[in-house]
Amino acid sequence: MRKVISLTTFFSFTLLFLTSIILYITPHGRVAYWSNWQLWGLSKTQWGALHTNLGVLFIVVSVWHLILNWSAIVSYIVRRKQAMCSSSTVWSLLITIIISVGTLANVTPFNSVQLLGERIKDRASVIYGEPPYGHAELSSLKVLVRHTGLELDEVVDTLNVAQIQFDSPEQSVLDIAKLNNMSPQQLFQLIKPPRVAGETLSLPELPVPGIGRLTLAEICSTYGLDCQEVVDLLKVPQADGTIFASPEMSLKKLAEKQGVNPMALYEKIYQYSQAQ
Repeated sequence: MRKVISLTTFFSFTLLFLTSIILYITPHGRVAYWSNWQLWGLSKTQWGALHTNLGVLFIVVSVWHLILNWSAIVSYIVRRKQAMCSSSTVWSLLITIIISVGTLANVTPFNSVQLLGERIKDRASVIYGEPPYGHAELSSLKVLVRHTGLELDEVVDTLNVAQIQFDSPEQSVLDIAKLNNMSPQQLFQLIKPPRVAGETLSLPELPVPGIGRLTLAEICSTYGLDCQEVVDLLKVPQADGTIFASPEMSLKKLAEKQGVNPMALYEKIYQYSQAQ
């Protein structure tokens, strides 16, 4: 039994380590589900489920391992009381506390791991594309069409011409995509009319997913806004005289610099766009 528990602890920890790395680099959920992202044939949901169950297994066998070896552990602690107060122990505990506090305080360099993970996920958003809104794949085709300003009759005709199988517009986008062996993103690209060169879009009342990582210049270019006026609108003088805002700064970064919610900045831009 001891051998089984020890080996199970080792194997579960090894796989838990692997799934932790994979989940660290996977795209944001909205992107993964929209693009049907997979790694080694497994989806983000499957990797998450595997990680969770392996974590539970690791906890169970670790506790079991402690129970089986409890007398030996107690004996070791009693014999090594002085070792528990050694400089090595103190330094180990101190390092752990510093990293934990620094991580919770979200200060450099402890937040570097999280920032790197965000950059990897943002890069995946560029590669795989963003959905028109969160969990759009769960919406019915009818709802997706309504939220994206398309005409239902035209969309149905497009799907029929492309020989896409579906029961009715009430069927979810995800189900239609699965039925035709494609991702929700591919299905949407099929029904979405091509953008005319030079065409500008109207800024939506609610921000589309991923807009926070766009620079002010990119937002203004996409939605036909005067970039300098938007930058001037968002400038907030600080106590030291510094003014945070520039065309090259992303909406998310600007919000962090000013210590405000990105939604508050977006609302300012939206109100400006409505007044034009």
